[in-house]
Amino acid sequence: MTSNIDFIEFVCSQIKNIGTVRYRKMFGNYVIYLNEKPVILVCNNIAYVKKHPSIENFMQDAEFCIPYNGAKEHYILDVEHKHPLLEVVVSTLAKVLPYPKEKNKTKNILASKRHPFRKLPNVGPQTEQALLAMGHTSIESLKGKNANDLYQEECRLRGCSIDRCQLYLYRALEYYINTENPDTDKCKWWYWKDDYFYPSPCGARCVECNSFPKYCKGCRKIKGQVFWLQYTNNDICPIWKCCKEQNRENCGGCPELPCPRFMRDPSLSDEMNEANLKKMMDNLAKTKKGF
Repeated sequence: MTSNIDFIEFVCSQIKNIGTVRYRKMFGNYVIYLNEKPVILVCNNIAYVKKHPSIENFMQDAEFCIPYNGAKEHYILDVEHKHPLLEVVVSTLAKVLPYPKEKNKTKNILASKRHPFRKLPNVGPQTEQALLAMGHTSIESLKGKNANDLYQEECRLRGCSIDRCQLYLYRALEYYINTENPDTDKCKWWYWKDDYFYPSPCGARCVECNSFPKYCKGCRKIKGQVFWLQYTNNDICPIWKCCKEQNRENCGGCPELPCPRFMRDPSLSDEMNEANLKKMMDNLAKTKKGF
């Protein structure tokens, strides 16, 4: 079983207040870095730290095991509860552990010659070469380009249908390049999968919502348990519930549309509520033709 990216993000969120956090996938597992020091190893959704003498006193009650074949014993780190000890252990390791070995000079020289495309979110060597092969020479040349067109063009260049994840990457790229102040959290390619990109049951698109993904993980993922239920007498979104009962992806094509289940947001003006409803109806109509 591989580690779930949501769990990796959760672990990072638990230690984000003590330094700069990033993660990297390595051989099917993940390494989480704090201030560029590799402090946490994640295997099969379990967080491990090295059995280092500097944290021995803090981890006396911790379980330990071997995270993968050939590895040494590691402590199992409790990341589910944001206890002060968690930050103490991780910050201590960040102080005493060495930095990763520097890349050789050849790699450093190559990195310095990278095309500006590599500074874009999610863009690696393969996507960089694909964009250049399509005739795009600068970030400016990508402005206004449609993600689906870029995906289809890369499929044509390669002579086959490529992984759909590449389409999600191009969606994130389109958003980043054409948005004045893009949300960095929303720029991650996995937040542009079809479940978030296409309309939810009511017609709203997760990728256009200000609450996504920081405060809401997406309508289909939370299964109708939306944040505004605290202001209504419902225990679940009535639109989501209706679609589930009728085995529908969304309300598109429903003869009752829009029905009384579509409620006004009391915090918005009548004009804004009307505009939002129109946008949702337009989105639902688009799904029938292909978004």
